Amino acid sequence: MGTYDAAPAVTPASLSARFGAYFFDSLLITLVVAGVYYSVVGADQAFAQFFRPAPEDEALRLRFYAERSIIRNVAMALYLGYATVAEASPLGGTLGKWLLSIKVVDMAGQRLDLRRSMLRNAGKLISLLSVVGPLFALRSPIRQTWHDRWSSTRVIHVHVP
Repeated sequence: MGTYDAAPAVTPASLSARFGAYFFDSLLITLVVAGVYYSVVGADQAFAQFFRPAPEDEALRLRFYAERSIIRNVAMALYLGYATVAEASPLGGTLGKWLLSIKVVDMAGQRLDLRRSMLRNAGKLISLLSVVGPLFALRSPIRQTWHDRWSSTRVIHVHVP
């Protein structure tokens, strides 16, 4: 007689894995956006000048801050669009989530449709900007953040054989 292996229980993803996936994905996207921006716009002079010992040109410093804001905002918009599509895909998450063996599912454990993924990621912007949203997961038994709760989703650990 063969042995019967019960299906593994659904385990909520750890907060460190969730943060790690977000950090990986956002860093990757930000580096690409910055590389393209500085290659196309040719703004590398402001970047290099900013890190000199005592930048005396206030206009150059302000230009650098403005460019940094553009890069941050474009990267965030691209991240949210990427996360929306990736979380509705058969993969169930972004590259960072895949690398850390976690994925996003609905409360029944099923793959998200695009509408639910859009709702989750729109809520993610509010949740992240408030700073309180991610902290909400500390009190949740299934580690739901605000944007998970609003979209009736959860992030789970994927058991890899």
